[in-house]
Amino acid sequence: MSSVKEVLIGRKEIFFYVLVAEDRLLRYNEVILRARGKLIVKAIDVLEILKRKYSVSYTIETDSENIKISDDKEKRISNITITIKLVK
Repeated sequence: MSSVKEVLIGRKEIFFYVLVAEDRLLRYNEVILRARGKLIVKAIDVLEILKRKYSVSYTIETDSENIKISDDKEKRISNITITIKLVK
């Protein structure tokens, strides 16, 4: 279930996610970035850009899950959840 503070990282340009995350960070003093697989790198980049621009604290949680590809095959996919809070 997605909340208003969450930003799901996808295939758009990185600065799209930076702008959305920045808006949520300034509006709610907190933003949650979520990404899977190869897009984890983009979530880390968004975090780094926000760290340079604002004084923030953050926590990183990682996880993995098995996704069923076909009837007899499964693939392990990594997930990341980054919670960023504005420090005043």
